[in-house]
Amino acid sequence: MGVRTYMLSSLLSLSAGSAFADYTSGLRLFNAKNYTSSAPEFYSAFQNAKEKKSRLQAALGLATSLQRLGFSYAATEYFAMLVESGHAALFREGLEAYAAIDELTPLSRETIARLFKQDVELSGVGPAARGFFFYYAGREYFQRKLWRQAEELFKQVPPVSALFPKALFHLGIVSHLSGNATMSERYFDKALEVASTLRNSDWFREQVFLNLARLHYEKQDFVRAVEFYAKIPRDSENWLTAVLESAWAFFLMEKPNNTLGNIHTLHSPFFEKRFFPESFILQATSFLRLCRFDRVKTSVDEFDRRYGPVFNQLREVIGTAEKNPEFIYEIVRDYKMQKLEQYQEIGTVLDALSRTDLFKQGLATMEKLADEEKRLVTAPSSWPRPFADKLRSLLEQKQSRLVQDLGRSLQEQGQFYLRYLNELGAQAKLITAERLLGRIEALRQELQIHTTPKKENFIGGLQPLVLGQDLEYWPFEGEYWEDELGGYVYNIASKCRG
Repeated sequence: MGVRTYMLSSLLSLSAGSAFADYTSGLRLFNAKNYTSSAPEFYSAFQNAKEKKSRLQAALGLATSLQRLGFSYAATEYFAMLVESGHAALFREGLEAYAAIDELTPLSRETIARLFKQDVELSGVGPAARGFFFYYAGREYFQRKLWRQAEELFKQVPPVSALFPKALFHLGIVSHLSGNATMSERYFDKALEVASTLRNSDWFREQVFLNLARLHYEKQDFVRAVEFYAKIPRDSENWLTAVLESAWAFFLMEKPNNTLGNIHTLHSPFFEKRFFPESFILQATSFLRLCRFDRVKTSVDEFDRRYGPVFNQLREVIGTAEKNPEFIYEIVRDYKMQKLEQYQEIGTVLDALSRTDLFKQGLATMEKLADEEKRLVTAPSSWPRPFADKLRSLLEQKQSRLVQDLGRSLQEQGQFYLRYLNELGAQAKLITAERLLGRIEALRQELQIHTTPKKENFIGGLQPLVLGQDLEYWPFEGEYWEDELGGYVYNIASKCRG
C-alpha cells in the first residue's frame, strides 16, 4: 500500500507557497523511499495548508511515511482523518491502511471505534478493507447488544479475510442469543474448519469448544457438553473454566463424585489464587444433595473465609474507580507485574481481571504505544522539534485514552464480580439454612434432570469411560483417587434415607 496516483494528479490543488514546496519535497523524498525525511516535510505541509483537501493530501503522505517507519499507532491518527473526510478516494485509502496495520499489530477498540462515529457509504469500502470494516462495525453493534444489526455486518465479512473465522464465531454467539441453537452450532463448526488461518488458532479453537459446550449444556445434553469441555487441554488458561463448568454438568447428571473430583482440582493449592468462588457453593450443594451435612458446613465456612474479606475492599476499589478509571487499571497492571503491595484481600479478583482478553489485549497495545514513544527519544536529529513533540503528544494522548477506556471496562467487570459474590453469599446463607433444617428433598427434586442416560460414565473428571475398562470399579483406599490422567474422582456415598 503506497501513495496513490491521485496524490500526484491533485498537486495543483495545493496553493502555491510553503505548503506546496513542503509537499513537493515530501513527495520526492517518499518516492526515493527516504521516509525519515519525507515525514517532517509532509507534516509541515499539513500544518501550513489552507484548504481542507490539501491538508488531507499532506496527512496521507505523513501517515504513510510514519507507517513505513514503524510508527503505526501515530500513523492511525492521520489515517483516521482520511476516513472521516468524506472524500471517497481518501476514505478508501485510510480504511485500507487501518486494515493493514490491524492485521500486523491489532489495534485497540478505542483506536478503531472512531471510524464508526459517522455514517459510511458501504459501497465505498474497498475489497482490501471489507473484512476489517464489516467485522469491527459488527463488533460495535455487538457491544451494544444490537444483535440483528451485528449479524448483518458479520455476514458481510468475506471468506478471504483474516477476520472471517472471528466473524463466524460472533455469528454463532448472536444466533445462540437469538434462540437459534441449530444455526449457532453450524457457525461454530464452520469457525473450527477455518480456525487454522488465525495467528492464535489454538486459543480461538478453545473459545469455540467452550461455547459449543455451553450450547449443549443449555439444551441439557450434558454428555455432549462434557465432551466439548474435555477438548480444552490441561496446559490452557481455559482449562479451569472448563473444569468448573463441566462440574455443573456432572451435578445435573447426578454424578456427585465427578462433580466433587472437579472441584478438588479447583481447590488445590496450585490454584489458590484463582477466582472460582462458585466452586464452594457447588461443592456445598453437592454435599447437601448427599446429606453430608458436616461437609456442607465446611464448604460454606471456606467460602466465607476466602471471600468474606473481599467484599469491603472490592467495594472501595470500585468506588474509587468510578471517579478515576485509571486507578483500577494501575492496580490490575501492578498485580500482573507482581509489583502490587496493597489490596491483597482482593488478589483473586485482580487475578481474574488480569486474565480477561480485554485487559491482555489492552496491555499489549500499551506496550506497543510505549515502544513507539521510546523510539521517538532516538528520533533523527533532522526532525524538527515541533514535529517530534507532536508525535510524542499523540502517543501520550492515545495511551491516556486507552487507560481510561480499559479502566472503565475493568471497573464494570469489577462491579459484576461484586454482584456475583453478593449472589453467592446469599446462596451460601440459604444452603446453611437448609443444612440446619436438614431439608434436602425439595432441593433434590428441584434439581432432577432426566434427559441424560445414567449409563454414561466418566473418569478423571472429563474423560469418558470406555465400556469394558471397568475403571470406575477399580478398588482404592480413601475418599478420592487420582487417575492416570491427573484427574480426581471421589468415592462418597449418599447418607440420605430412602
